[in-house]
Amino acid sequence: MKRLSLALAVMLAGHANACYNDSDTYLTELRDNLDVTNAIIGRFTIYPPEYYEKRIQIQKAILAKDPNNLDAYDNISVAYDRVGRGNDAIRWIEEKRKHLGMNSGNHLYTTEANEGTFYIVRWLRGHKEGDLTDAQKAEKYVEKALEYNPNGHFGREFSQLYCIRAILQCGAKSDWETHFTASLLQVADKEHIDRKKLRYGIAGMMVLGAAWNSPMFIQAVGQLVPEEPQIGNLCKEKLRFLQGHTIGDSEADLTEKYPIHVERAFHGRDDVIVDQLLRNGVDFQASQEAFVQTRLKQGKHTDTDKDFWNGYEPTPPVPTQTWASSTVFSRAWTYILNDFIMGGGCCLLIPVGIVFLVVRSIVRQRLRKV
Repeated sequence: MKRLSLALAVMLAGHANACYNDSDTYLTELRDNLDVTNAIIGRFTIYPPEYYEKRIQIQKAILAKDPNNLDAYDNISVAYDRVGRGNDAIRWIEEKRKHLGMNSGNHLYTTEANEGTFYIVRWLRGHKEGDLTDAQKAEKYVEKALEYNPNGHFGREFSQLYCIRAILQCGAKSDWETHFTASLLQVADKEHIDRKKLRYGIAGMMVLGAAWNSPMFIQAVGQLVPEEPQIGNLCKEKLRFLQGHTIGDSEADLTEKYPIHVERAFHGRDDVIVDQLLRNGVDFQASQEAFVQTRLKQGKHTDTDKDFWNGYEPTPPVPTQTWASSTVFSRAWTYILNDFIMGGGCCLLIPVGIVFLVVRSIVRQRLRKV
């Protein structure tokens, strides 16, 4: 009797501050962390190359009339980089520097940030093995950008700096991509960087840049905060999705090449919903590109036509109420467990258990007499 009473008390004490995590919890947390989730699945705007080719024409015409239009230099240089012409991008951002003055305001920041981005992208697109020259230049420019504006891109610019530093640490290796995440973790932890903020920043880079389908960055997002395995598992599923729908099954297994060390927590209906989310991202991108292409063929562009997006109806997202098959009931049950059973355990369950044991003891004694 004493042993059972002690075990009951220990059991309740051990769970008094428990936080329940089940499949509903994981899907609900994905739903409640949409900035990162949408970056992984692809629900954000990506323009096709034709859009940027048109922008180059428009911005050249603007600069022909007004060589001091600093916004136009940013627009044209970024457009060149978007279509893979990194050298032209650098040439135009250097041209912008000639028109900067002490009162250029935020353009002091955007110039450094853009040039740093152009150099690291040029390095990523192609460099001689072991040559880190462009990455080193990128670090200097981004450091300068953060001096001008420490909160650039809503506080996410620092993430690019630490990604560059991770590349500087592992970039001399022939298989540097597979070492990137480990290097990023080392660099971030050495300087005591908040991993959640870093993950948020990298998700922003995926949205604003061209790396949203990069296995390297997907691995980093999934690995940065292991105590939130729902994001890690979504990233693992994204790698599997890319394996089957983008690069083809003949290529090396992406989940082996870019491992994400979290427990697999999606089961049954969870897998179905996660697959729906990933397919929804693809459908969103496809329908949006089709609309943009149609508008471009009509001679329209966001730089010249305020009504460019009129009539656009994005692919609806997966209804949030289906993300967890029984989110309401799961949360209600969690509240019951936490507030009623755990909070009132000492006042309710332990006395009930003691009464049960006393009654059972009395019954047994009477049965022995019989």
